[in-house]
Amino acid sequence: MLELLCARTRRLWVPAREHVRHAMVGNRPCIMLVPEQYTLQAERDLINDLKLPGLLSVAVLSPTRLAQRVFEKAGAGESVLLDARGKRVAVARALLTRQSDLSYYKRAADKPGFVSALSDLISSLKEENLNAEALSASLEDIPDLLMRLKLSDVAQVMAAYEEALGGNFTDAQGMRRDMLVRLPQSGILQDADVIVYGFDILTPPLRDTLLVAAKHAHSVLVTLVADKEQAEDGRVFSPVLKSAQWLMAALREQDIPARMRFLEETKVEAPEEIRHLEKHLMGFRRPAFAGAANAVRLLAAPTPFAEADFAARQVLLEMDRGIAAQDIVVLMGNERAYGSLLLSRMAAYAVPAYLFSKFPVKTHGVVRCLLAALQCVSSGFRQEDVSEYLSSGFSPLTSEESWRLRNYAVRSGIKGRTWLKPFTRGSDLEKADAEPLRQKALAPIERMHAALLKAGDAAQSLSAVIDFLGDTDAYARITHLEQSLLDKDMPSQAAQTRQVWRKLIETFEQMYLLLRDERIPLKRFAQWLDAALENTEVSSLPPQSGCVQVGEIGRILPHEPKVVLLLGLNEGILLTGEDALMTDAEREAAQRGLRLQLGLTTREKENVRLLDFWKAISATAQRLYLTYALADEEGAVLRELSELKTIRAMLPGLVEEGGALYDASSESPVAPSPALDALADRLREGTASASWLDALTWLKQDCAWAERTGAVLRAAGGERTRDSLEEATAHQVFDTRSVSVSRLETYAACPFKYFVEAGLRPEIVKEWAVEKVDTGTFYHAALESFSRKAQGDSKWPEVDRAGCDAMMDEATAPLIAQWRDKPFGDTARARAASRGYLSVCRRAAWTLTRGMQLSSFRTEKTELRFGSGDGLPPLEIDLEDGTKLMVTGTIDRVDTCRADGDAYFRIIDYKSGNAKVSASDISAGLQLQLLIYLRAVLHAFPGSRPAGAFYQKVDDPMLKAGEDITMEEAERQIESQLRMSGIALKDINVFRLMDSGEPPQTMTQMFNKDGEARKNAAVVTQEELYALMDFALDKARDIAAEIRRGRIPVSPAVDKNGRGPCDYCEFDGICRRDPILRRTTDRLKTPMKLLDVVAQCKNKGI
Repeated sequence: MLELLCARTRRLWVPAREHVRHAMVGNRPCIMLVPEQYTLQAERDLINDLKLPGLLSVAVLSPTRLAQRVFEKAGAGESVLLDARGKRVAVARALLTRQSDLSYYKRAADKPGFVSALSDLISSLKEENLNAEALSASLEDIPDLLMRLKLSDVAQVMAAYEEALGGNFTDAQGMRRDMLVRLPQSGILQDADVIVYGFDILTPPLRDTLLVAAKHAHSVLVTLVADKEQAEDGRVFSPVLKSAQWLMAALREQDIPARMRFLEETKVEAPEEIRHLEKHLMGFRRPAFAGAANAVRLLAAPTPFAEADFAARQVLLEMDRGIAAQDIVVLMGNERAYGSLLLSRMAAYAVPAYLFSKFPVKTHGVVRCLLAALQCVSSGFRQEDVSEYLSSGFSPLTSEESWRLRNYAVRSGIKGRTWLKPFTRGSDLEKADAEPLRQKALAPIERMHAALLKAGDAAQSLSAVIDFLGDTDAYARITHLEQSLLDKDMPSQAAQTRQVWRKLIETFEQMYLLLRDERIPLKRFAQWLDAALENTEVSSLPPQSGCVQVGEIGRILPHEPKVVLLLGLNEGILLTGEDALMTDAEREAAQRGLRLQLGLTTREKENVRLLDFWKAISATAQRLYLTYALADEEGAVLRELSELKTIRAMLPGLVEEGGALYDASSESPVAPSPALDALADRLREGTASASWLDALTWLKQDCAWAERTGAVLRAAGGERTRDSLEEATAHQVFDTRSVSVSRLETYAACPFKYFVEAGLRPEIVKEWAVEKVDTGTFYHAALESFSRKAQGDSKWPEVDRAGCDAMMDEATAPLIAQWRDKPFGDTARARAASRGYLSVCRRAAWTLTRGMQLSSFRTEKTELRFGSGDGLPPLEIDLEDGTKLMVTGTIDRVDTCRADGDAYFRIIDYKSGNAKVSASDISAGLQLQLLIYLRAVLHAFPGSRPAGAFYQKVDDPMLKAGEDITMEEAERQIESQLRMSGIALKDINVFRLMDSGEPPQTMTQMFNKDGEARKNAAVVTQEELYALMDFALDKARDIAAEIRRGRIPVSPAVDKNGRGPCDYCEFDGICRRDPILRRTTDRLKTPMKLLDVVAQCKNKGI
């Protein structure tokens, strides 16, 4: 007799427990079948609730442990078991043999994760007792052609897989069938009461086990958390009810007595607001709760760290209120994001905690090292594979050596087969450092590669890999790591490390047993081993009693906790990845056609995840804490879980705490370690209240904390905020006697960025690639060379386009010859892209030539330096302390013209991007170059007059697709995009000396036909232009004074949309500015026009 008992959450333990009691009273053996992760907890719960000294007559078993018990009692078959790892290797091998015959999955067969997904699908089919032959015969019942093609491919691979198993091997499904045959013979079920508790749904393997148990046991009680379909929230239980209906149908087919019933809803021990959520959260109506929500707290934390700290603090406070640690459960939406954070903060608050976690084997260093090495030999030493090998921690190099070699490889473009040759790039010093490291790192890989090429069977292939592990001293390092973790009181991590090695060796054994006389294909070794270890995990040690339970939502089954904390309630935690092989619609169609169950659809899996969340919300007997993060630790903004909005609506009295400015240290101290962390800032800022001063007194007097407290006090008293340096330090760190204009602009954009660039001067590892700065340098060099050649050519600028191109080609020839040792000419793709750079140079040369044809100005100098070398003298600025500051710079081009006895100068700054004069940027100090460069030229040539300062775009622009246009029109459109823009003298005659075209061909139109300046044009009188130049120098003086004072706040200048230097800064990892709080430190640029800046000059008397 089987009874299927359904009820809402927290109502099934009592009937399950009482069934155990009745079995014990009746002297009948009792088996409680539970999920693997719940076995130890279930034993403890039974012992505590039934007040038993032990469980001699009750066996609490997982399905896996039940199978082991059966084989111990009734014997086992002679076939060798392929575990999940061996099965994936067998599927990968079968896929290789049949890949050419596949219709739909041929190209997908080599994709990462495909073997694992296909292995899971084959398992689902075999769990329904469907073999390859039966699947092929059933394809006619599938109406959809695409689905038939997919299942036909699956059938072919499945047939090859079954051939590989033959009579020598069996898999989990074969072993389960054998177990079901032996289960009655084992005597385990004779006169026994079987209770099934804690499973979300009834899977096909569990269903088949229950069918046998129902025939031979005294009684079977199956419990499932579900409500009737007619219930308000009945739809969310559909996956559970569907699995129950499959079981009931199978029982009816075999004429096994069974009944299914739903328990009447009863009140559980919980606050009213929790019961309200349990009843209505998953429903349609979701009425609001009338009372106060005192049992629920909701926190919007700035980051996951703040969530973890809040959780640890609340757990400690709950323990202080008398709640036992084992009665507190902390659940999280994402274990990878929160697991280690939670454990570290729990340790900081001295809270005993146990994390229910499984560690993926593939993430361990020794496995990463081996897989990366195999990928190197099979895929030609791709950069990512070599980098993974070197950074795994198990290569022959030390961490520091690995860092040096990887940086050299990135800088020098080492990839592919160049790893196998002596290094030739870089300086002699760099090569002398990197080459021995290359030889040391790659020697084990090269020996393994040679051995794999010679291997004639699986044993020799595996021996090559094991010898590689010996060459890298992997086992000794694993043993050392394990002991180091034990010494640091980290037994769980030590056990996981030991298990990783065991899992790896077991995988080798499975591969040997399966392949034996077959040589493992060199190109497939890494793929097969990777597939074998996919989803392979190692478990933590069993939890000790007296600990707070910590785990992912749905991973642990808490028993009547008094306090529950849910962390990481952000969008996406309830979602599951889509099936790699079938869509939900295809899976449902296949299930109908084949008349069997093929696992859950994506939608059903997400329903189960939603039920897990609902169970967690409903589990507490006293208090519930809910938290979510506003941003991750990298600063990316996160969205809250949509169900939290529902909870707010259902609990109108719930007050959300936290926010972007939330700071847990604002509350009173509760534990020594976090209190000490917060005290330093409070003492430095002078914000320590009485309670914090009392905590400081306690810390200084406590023997265990006195020394650390003293160190913190010394640090708090001596360290200044990062907003400024001591002036003496600033003079040591920065060159306060001279500064370039570009550095002044950097400081104006963000003082802290200037501090990093000019003070800390970190070495940025530049990847071997053509970057924007490289193309800019090339363009500048090309134009300088062209200008020199043009000045020496009597025909120029009166040359045609072909002649101009020839001159530029001649100018760039020496530069192109240098590409051989640079990223420009590294690969065929790079060389093809470089031809585009030549096109830009030709276009820039023609733009310059056309400008000179229409202009009376001629180039006087290119790359003209002032303040350094043999160029112009520097500009001197008198500072407040009486010292002089030398302002230096390099001007791309200086043009001059003599008219009416006056010498006019204009300066040109080449830009590969779009650059326009901005009054706001001039006022903020971000755009000083044009004005200061012009002043430097005028200062060097007394009596000369300014014509203007301009940006010249260097590009070969593309036209937008549209209606057909003539070549002449296309040329005009291109020229319009390359016109110079900047600040011009308000004199139509001087402007026409620069461009006599009507309208201007090479310059932005600034005047109307009548000679009047156009509205909003950047034209100023000579007096105003001098005032602007004086303003720029005055701004430079102010910036220099700030630098000398050591002011380095993280305070970027941004526009009204928040755009600024942070958008492209390379040093965000150094400043680590919280993007949520950025508005409090940003300096907002004031929108203004050029004449507004002129007015500022007049107001200041400049």
